[in-house]
Amino acid sequence: MPLGLLSLVIQVVAAVHLLRTRGDMRWLFLIILVPGIGALIYSFVEVLPSLGQNPAARKALIEYFQNYVDRTFPANSP
Repeated sequence: MPLGLLSLVIQVVAAVHLLRTRGDMRWLFLIILVPGIGALIYSFVEVLPSLGQNPAARKALIEYFQNYVDRTFPANSP
């Protein structure tokens, strides 16, 4: 049951993103007709590349990964 709910949430988020960005409506058919996987394919093909074009999103991603690396691999102190 939780996996089905997660799939539904991912589908709704992908569909809302598609409608807000006024993307190609053929994606909506994929999102609806192929539950879960269709939304993930949409995310990888449409959403992730657009994050690199948005300066605010790019800055947030860089800061996130810098903080992650700093937490994961702390500098050796003498």
